[in-house]
Amino acid sequence: MSRFKFTRYIPSPLEELDLADLVDKLKDFFLESGFQARFSPWQQPTRSREGLLYALADVLKDNEALPEEWRQELQEFVGEYPDRKLSGEVSEFLNQVIEQLLQQAFIRETESEGPINRPGEEGEVGVPDLHVEYELADKGADLLGYKTLKNLLGSLGKSHFGQHDSDRL
Repeated sequence: MSRFKFTRYIPSPLEELDLADLVDKLKDFFLESGFQARFSPWQQPTRSREGLLYALADVLKDNEALPEEWRQELQEFVGEYPDRKLSGEVSEFLNQVIEQLLQQAFIRETESEGPINRPGEEGEVGVPDLHVEYELADKGADLLGYKTLKNLLGSLGKSHFGQHDSDRL
């Protein structure tokens, strides 16, 4: 005779996270025009993995679905960005969020060669560094365009039939 042990289901914060809303909140990061001073000390992080982790931490620091300890750590990380590192649990969660965004095709990775920083062997020229940048995929751009148009047309009062407030059920 087999036995079953039933436990209460506890959802992970990743399951409670709406990725479409998250992409909408990250639109400033992805749609940044890039006209900042190149070596400005007060410049926000670039579109690298570290920059995306910073932007995610900035957006998720006020998310009520996350545990209080995680939100506190994310607030400290954003406040002391270049010097502060995340704990393993929070860092793993943010990496899972990035993987979900990649799997659901909201964002994509692009590899590009950076400046030559590392010296090569004797007689060789330096080896170029490869770095990964994150940008919006077509699905993410379509989502942001749809939400922006919906907000614009909704504020004009010309939204589609059925998308307006009504006192009748």
